[in-house]
Amino acid sequence: MPIVNWICCFVLLFARILCHASPVGANAPDAKIKGSTIRKKYPQPPSFQQRMVLFSLNPDTNRNTFLLESNDLDATKLAGRVQLEQMTQTIPGYKNIGFDLLSGYEFKLNESLVNQTSPSIQQKTQIPDLVTSLHQQKVAIRGFILPLKTEESKTTEFLLMRNQNLCCFGSIPRINEWITVRYPPGAKPLLDRACTVLGRIEVGEFRDNGVLVDIYRLNADLVQQ
Repeated sequence: MPIVNWICCFVLLFARILCHASPVGANAPDAKIKGSTIRKKYPQPPSFQQRMVLFSLNPDTNRNTFLLESNDLDATKLAGRVQLEQMTQTIPGYKNIGFDLLSGYEFKLNESLVNQTSPSIQQKTQIPDLVTSLHQQKVAIRGFILPLKTEESKTTEFLLMRNQNLCCFGSIPRINEWITVRYPPGAKPLLDRACTVLGRIEVGEFRDNGVLVDIYRLNADLVQQ
């Protein structure tokens, strides 16, 4: 038999194997209606921020989600704050702010606020006016990167953290100690070096699947590393 015929037979055999192995078929859970395939929809897994919020809300129940060593908290917080230097450079068009402002108050989480079973007035009254006045302003802030999404070895969505306690020591930050940053050009995922992020900040109530996940978000114009 010519080699071309052998190749054709092999391709047909391979295609038949794939068809039998495919989950889309008469006996598969997915059904075909008028030539289209209806696939099962699975619930979206909780985001990293959502898991941190739920852990903070009920650490005993969610202890298997994160490792928290309470004995290390004081020492690690001190180390993280020493490493994060204050901004001294003024960048035209951007207001210098710091986590000393964004995290300088207590934001109390409870079941009704996190799961949206009460009016969002709880969230609004907890954030000081000086912080809410930053909404939609262009700011410059320093912090540490914790990548959430990466493309071609660069992170396009990340958390800007007040310190390195989470990635280095497993201590869960408060909800006002991180900013969810989107930066389509991508930044180098350097975890051990503070960076400066410039962009438009949003202050408010941000939810995933109905669960409170952020009170700060920022669309970055530039990441200086």
